[in-house]
Amino acid sequence: MNRRKFIKSIPYLAAPVIVGNVNLKGWANSPMVQQLAQYAELNDKVLVLVQMFGGNDGLNTVIPLDKYDSLSVLRPNIMIPANKVLTLPNHPNTGLHPGLSELHNMYKDGMVKIIQSVGYPNPDFSHFRSTDIWSAASNSDEFLTTGWVGRFLDEEYPNFPYNYPNPDMPDPLAIQMSSLSNPVFQGPNFALGMGMDTWRINNLGGNNVNNFPKLPTGLNTPITSSPHGENLSFLKDMYRLYNSHTTAVSNAAYGVTNMVKYPNDNYLADQLKAVARMIAGGLKTKIYLVGFSGFDTHANQVDNGDHTIGAHNNLMRTLSTSIDAFQKDLALLKVDDRVMGMTFSEFGRRIISNNSNGTDHGTAAPLFVFGKNVNSGVLGDNVILNSNMKTEDNLPMQYDFRSIYATMLHDWFCVPQTNTDDLLLRNFQLLPLVNNICNRSGEAEALAKKAQIEYITNSPNPFVSSTTIKYKSDGGQTSIQIFDNRGREIKQLLDEQNHDAGSFEINCDLGELNSGNYYARLQNGALQQVVCLVKVK
Repeated sequence: MNRRKFIKSIPYLAAPVIVGNVNLKGWANSPMVQQLAQYAELNDKVLVLVQMFGGNDGLNTVIPLDKYDSLSVLRPNIMIPANKVLTLPNHPNTGLHPGLSELHNMYKDGMVKIIQSVGYPNPDFSHFRSTDIWSAASNSDEFLTTGWVGRFLDEEYPNFPYNYPNPDMPDPLAIQMSSLSNPVFQGPNFALGMGMDTWRINNLGGNNVNNFPKLPTGLNTPITSSPHGENLSFLKDMYRLYNSHTTAVSNAAYGVTNMVKYPNDNYLADQLKAVARMIAGGLKTKIYLVGFSGFDTHANQVDNGDHTIGAHNNLMRTLSTSIDAFQKDLALLKVDDRVMGMTFSEFGRRIISNNSNGTDHGTAAPLFVFGKNVNSGVLGDNVILNSNMKTEDNLPMQYDFRSIYATMLHDWFCVPQTNTDDLLLRNFQLLPLVNNICNRSGEAEALAKKAQIEYITNSPNPFVSSTTIKYKSDGGQTSIQIFDNRGREIKQLLDEQNHDAGSFEINCDLGELNSGNYYARLQNGALQQVVCLVKVK
C-alpha cells in the first residue's frame, strides 16, 4: 500500500483527530508544487469567516422599506414593524432588523458593507448540498472534493506539510473554532485547517503549553525501511506538526489579554474572543472560521405578540453584539487594520411566510462584510416584489457568492486575477468591497454612479409570449441570464467577454414557459441589475 492510499485509509487522518477537545486535521503533500511568484510574498492580512448555519431570513435581516406594503401582505405574521427598522444613512429605503443595532452603528462608522441578494444559479434547497456548494465554490451540478480555502492555501504553501513549520510559516495555515470538520478547508488530499477548542483558549490561563495535550511522536523509536516504516514516519511527522502548532497557538493566545468585555452566554462571541487573542498574539494564520446555528426558522421565528423578539431576534443579537465586541477588541489591540470579516449562510428563506410564524428554505439573501478597511455601503438593489407572488416564489440572485470570494482573494490577499480564476475554477467579477488594498481604486465611486442608472428594462411587461429587453453596456464582459421564480437558470441570452459599449436590444422568447414571474439579470463587469419579467396567458 502506498503512502497516499494508507493515509486515506485511516479514519483519524482522513477525518478530524480529537485529543483533549482539540481537532487535528490531516495534511499531506500538495500535487501542485508550482510556486506562484506574483504573490509568494504573503501579506499579513487575515480573513474571518462567520458561518450562519441553517439558512438566514434575509428579508427580515436587511429590510426593503420601499417594499414594506407588499411584505406586510406576503408575510404578515413575521414582519418587523416599520417604525422599529433601523434605517441606513443615505439609504432611506433600506433598514436593518432592530436586533442589529451594533452592526447599524458600525455601518454608520463606515465598517460594514451589505451585499444584497447573494446566491448562485440553480440553487439547491438541501442544507447539506448547499453548504457543500458554498464551501467548494462549485456550480450546483458540480461535485468537488476540495474547498475554496483549501485550494487557496494549497497553492500559497506548496509542499505543506514537508519542511513545515518554518520561519516563514511557523503556525497553522487556517483555524476553525470547532472540533467538527468543515469542507471549506479541504485541500486536494487533506483538510488544511486546524480545529481549536474555544474553551481552552478562553479559560485556561497562563502561557502553559500543557494546556493543549500533546500527541505521542515516539521520536526514539527506530523506523524500518519499508512501506510500513514510511507510513509510520509520515504519522510521526504529522503528530510533530500538531504539537508544534499547538505550542504556537498557546504562545500567541496566552500572551494577550482581550481589551473589551464580550457578551456572556454567546457562543459566537466566545469564538471571536479567542480569535482576537490569536491574531493579536502574532499568529501568521491567514483564515479563521467561526459559526453558530439556529437559522433554520421554519417555526416560531418571531414572538406572536411582538415580531421584534423571538428566535430570529436572538440570532441577530448574537451576531451583532459579537461582531461589535470583536471589532472594538481588534482596534484596542491595534490589529484591526489587518482583519476583514464576512458572514455567509447556505441559503435564504422564502418570500412568503408559512403558517407557523416561520419561513421555509429559499434562495438568495444578504451578506455582511465588516472591518476597518471595508468599502462601506450597500451593494445592489432592494428586492423585486409584486402583488402576484406565490408560495413557491423566491428572491432572484443579484450577486454570485463566488464574486465575494474572488474579491477577497484578489483585493484582500492580493492574489492575481488569473490565479483567482484558477482557484475558483472560472472567472467571477470583482466587487467594490475592500478599500484600495491591492492597488484598485476609483471603482467603488464609479459603480455607485452606475447603480443610479437603469441599465436593463423590458417591454412589454407583462407579456404573453416574448418581450424585448433593452440594456446598456459600458463594454467588456457582458451577460444576460433568465431565471425562474425558484432561481433556476432558464436561458443565457447573452455572454460576451468583449462586448461593445452602448445601448442594445435583444428579444426574449418565453412562449413555451408557464405564466408567472421570471427575472432577467444583467452583469457588466462589477455592475449587475435585475428586472422582473411578468408572463401572462
